[in-house]
Amino acid sequence: MPAATSKVELKKRKIRRFHFQQTHLREERLDCCIPDTPKPGESKGAVFFLLCGADELDRLMKMKAMQVISLTLLSVLAASAQILKFGKCPKPAVQANFDATKYIGRWYEIQKLPTAFQKGECGTATYSLKSPGVIGVLNRELLNDGTTNSIVGSAKAKNPAEPAKLEVSFFETSPPGPYWVLSSDYEGHSLVYGCTDFGLFRMEFSWILSREPTLSEKTIEQLHGILSSNGVNVDKMVPTNQDADYCTAMIQ
Repeated sequence: MPAATSKVELKKRKIRRFHFQQTHLREERLDCCIPDTPKPGESKGAVFFLLCGADELDRLMKMKAMQVISLTLLSVLAASAQILKFGKCPKPAVQANFDATKYIGRWYEIQKLPTAFQKGECGTATYSLKSPGVIGVLNRELLNDGTTNSIVGSAKAKNPAEPAKLEVSFFETSPPGPYWVLSSDYEGHSLVYGCTDFGLFRMEFSWILSREPTLSEKTIEQLHGILSSNGVNVDKMVPTNQDADYCTAMIQ
């Protein structure tokens, strides 16, 4: 006479988990014990909780939530032409002995990585000493309808020991954005980089600025080299129209 089947025979079931890696999904498998048929009144989720533990269940739930958030963010930012890449933000070297007093004044935007918040041409950034350790920021651009769009903010170093690593704020209700000066001679050019981590992805910003509406190709190539060495795709950089006739409305 066969033995009573009062216990559910356990066997290993493969639980699939996915990690979004660059442009494809990489599949891994995690072994865990789950019965074919749970006891009456038990769900497979409950059995998983009992056999695999609360920590493992919590980990899988967080991983799934992160996938949903990351993919949603990817879709939104891709639609707005924002530069979003897989992986953590790099930590590029910044301008040594950065001197904010030499940096103040007007800078013309020559090139930039596309952003969702800049829609016009003739972009300029004017910096002033607002208070000790705080730089005033005035950004202006000319929109397609002929009107001028401007925004006022402030910038300061998060760590005074790293003065080239600035954080820029425009709204009290929004967190500041990174504004790292990678290279500047104060009188000719400035290379600015910013990056923010979003889960599995990073969002990058970069601007090439000049004291004049133009900048030599040689200098631009040198600045591109700095960006490329830090993993930035310079092919994504777009030029800003600084034509004198077109930008007349921006002249104060």
